[in-house]
Amino acid sequence: RGPTAVGTLLSAESADMSPEIAGRVGSIAFDEGMPVKEGQLLFQLDSNVYEAQLVEANANHDLKIANFERADGLLKNKVGTVRARDEALNEKQVARALLPMAEVRLEKTKIVAPFDGIVGLRNVSRFDYVQPCEALVNLEKIGPIKVDFSIAERYMADVRNGAEVRLTVDALKDREFTGKVYAINPQIDPAGRSIALRATVPNPD
Repeated sequence: RGPTAVGTLLSAESADMSPEIAGRVGSIAFDEGMPVKEGQLLFQLDSNVYEAQLVEANANHDLKIANFERADGLLKNKVGTVRARDEALNEKQVARALLPMAEVRLEKTKIVAPFDGIVGLRNVSRFDYVQPCEALVNLEKIGPIKVDFSIAERYMADVRNGAEVRLTVDALKDREFTGKVYAINPQIDPAGRSIALRATVPNPD
C-alpha cells in the first residue's frame, strides 16, 4: 500500500456566471441546486434597449445601402461625383460593421451555461440591476471530481500519471472511491519537501 495523505475535493470545472453587460434581470430560468445542460439559458436580462438598437442598426444599414446605390447611379449617369459615391460607400461599410455589434449586444442579454453541471445558490433576484462581471450564481461540474493532495518527496519515483488512488470522505466513511493521478506538479514545495498531485475520481451518482 502506498503513502496516505489528506486531500481536497474540487469540481472538475467551476465557473461564476456573470453578465458581460449591465442590465436588469428579466427572468431566471433555473432552480437552485439543480443540474443544467451546456447552452441552457440561466438568466435573461431585459433586452428592450438592445432590441431597439438592433432595429435602428438594421434601418440605418438599409438607408446607407440606398444612399450608396443612389450616389453610384448618379455617378454612372455623369451627374454625381466620385467623392459623393466614395463617401456613401464608406457610410455603407460603417453601417454594415455596426450591425453585427448590435446583434452581439442583444445576444449578451442571455447568460447560458458553458458546460453541463449543477448550479449553486443565486446571488440576485428578478428585477435586480446587475453590472458586468458581477457573480450571479456558481456552476459546478462534479462528474468526475478532482482531488488535490501532496505526498513526501521520497515517494516521487513511485508516482506516475495513471497511478491508482483510493480515497474515503468523512461524510461516507463506509465507502471507498477509486481514481487515477493525471497531473503532477513538477515544482517541489521547498518548505515541506512535498509534491502536489491531482487525481480524477468518477462520480456518476
